[in-house]
Amino acid sequence: MAALLEDLPLNIAIVDPGQWTDALSPWPEPALNEKMGDFGGGGSELISDYRNSIIPRAEKLVGIKPPFRVIAGYSLAGLWGIYAGWESCLFERVAAASASLWYEGFLDYLRTKTPSASLRRVQLSLGDREERAKNPRLARIGAATLEAKEIMNEKGVAAELVMTEGGHFNNAASRMADTIRAAITR
Repeated sequence: MAALLEDLPLNIAIVDPGQWTDALSPWPEPALNEKMGDFGGGGSELISDYRNSIIPRAEKLVGIKPPFRVIAGYSLAGLWGIYAGWESCLFERVAAASASLWYEGFLDYLRTKTPSASLRRVQLSLGDREERAKNPRLARIGAATLEAKEIMNEKGVAAELVMTEGGHFNNAASRMADTIRAAITR
């Protein structure tokens, strides 16, 4: 994906959060199916890791303090990016493709919590067939993404949604790159 963005003046830090269902979930929730574990709710701890370790090390390594930071994520990482942008002053922009906005309680969280003063923009991308998922929780993604966009705009965070062709796994790298590009340039 970095190759798709090499024309932009940016530094990318790719972070593996470890057990993603734990690290990227804002609070505990049951698993989507028997094959995966429950969502552990470690999202706040990951924000602390970014604040105390990841961002300082990355900026020291590159030798610059950027004019703004963008957190980007796909699927559950997109949900966590929005959560991190809402919850902390670490990021001014979020790029979230196929964000798991179906996550139980997340729309209520957006409605009731004031976003971070630093968060200015959330760029969303969603495939037009994603809400056709067989799992009823996943099938809420279309309506939830539209509602989340409206909540963000009402709370003063510029949010834009780009619909693309396909389902959740179609063209993931190019969709994520396009979402990052829009978050940076708009």
